[in-house]
Amino acid sequence: MGSININGLVLGETPISDNKKYIKVLTDKLGKISVITYGSSGVKNKNFAAVKPFSYSSFTLSERSGAYTLKEAELKTSFFKVSSDVKTLALASYIVSVADFVSNESDDSTELLSLTLN
Repeated sequence: MGSININGLVLGETPISDNKKYIKVLTDKLGKISVITYGSSGVKNKNFAAVKPFSYSSFTLSERSGAYTLKEAELKTSFFKVSSDVKTLALASYIVSVADFVSNESDDSTELLSLTLN
């Protein structure tokens, strides 16, 4: 089981239970990955803001058999303000969904991540 440090944009989240959820992250080196998080749904959790959609964060992940689990996350940039206007939110959601659609695992997504962030 190895530890990986990587930067990425959270594309979306899927709750599994009260304490567990999957997040889709677009990274520069690993392409699009799914990461399982534990306890990050609570507001008091230190990783709460870093794993929300539209968050560009630095992640420390553990990897076992191709599955990634979140150890720690640090928020670098939050694009939460896009949710203040419906039109802006719709456009940002569209851009994120296109990035999700065209990205693959194990692809070099440096240019796609840069384009999506800008």
